Amino acid sequence: MYKERKGLTINMALANQLSGMFLVPASLLLVTLEIVLESYRVSAPKWTARLAIGNLFINISWAFLIFVMLMNPQLLQPHIAHFFSEIFQQSSEDLLGRVEWIFTILGIAAIIVMLIDAVSGFTNLRTGK
Repeated sequence: MYKERKGLTINMALANQLSGMFLVPASLLLVTLEIVLESYRVSAPKWTARLAIGNLFINISWAFLIFVMLMNPQLLQPHIAHFFSEIFQQSSEDLLGRVEWIFTILGIAAIIVMLIDAVSGFTNLRTGK
């Protein structure tokens, strides 16, 4: 939602911009670290302590970032729910509630998968794979 003031356009959803200013660079940084870690893992003959700790750090960072996204109510805009409610012919409140549940379930599942991956890194270290 934009508001005109003396020729200036001010975005009223400043919280969304601040969220985007944090979430996008953090995601890009984590993707870059994932690529570097995977390159190191492919070149290493077996799992090392450094590799397992790096994997743990990246997985915890992803879990934290997903948790921040799940706890941020500003990411789901009400006008988007209104737009989709017209398409699916449901009330926007019902649709927004369902989308929030879907995001929550997917986020929790992603966090569980990351924790399993972090534990498997240390298991591979112990078994010498």
